[in-house]
Amino acid sequence: MTDATGGGRVLAIDPGTKRWGLAMSDPLGATAQGLETFQAGGPRAFLDHVGDLIARHGVATVVI
Repeated sequence: MTDATGGGRVLAIDPGTKRWGLAMSDPLGATAQGLETFQAGGPRAFLDHVGDLIARHGVATVVI
């Protein structure tokens, strides 16, 4: 994993009132693809899910 200045994947979070959209860049940070829409479950469930994505994909930066 690299830090925010050295590249790495970017996880983008698009918060909404009922659903939150998620997208992730490729490993070089050049392009991004939509991942999924996260719905309900409460803030703890969402944070656990985001933490899992960060760990699995080597995310260097999170953008909200």
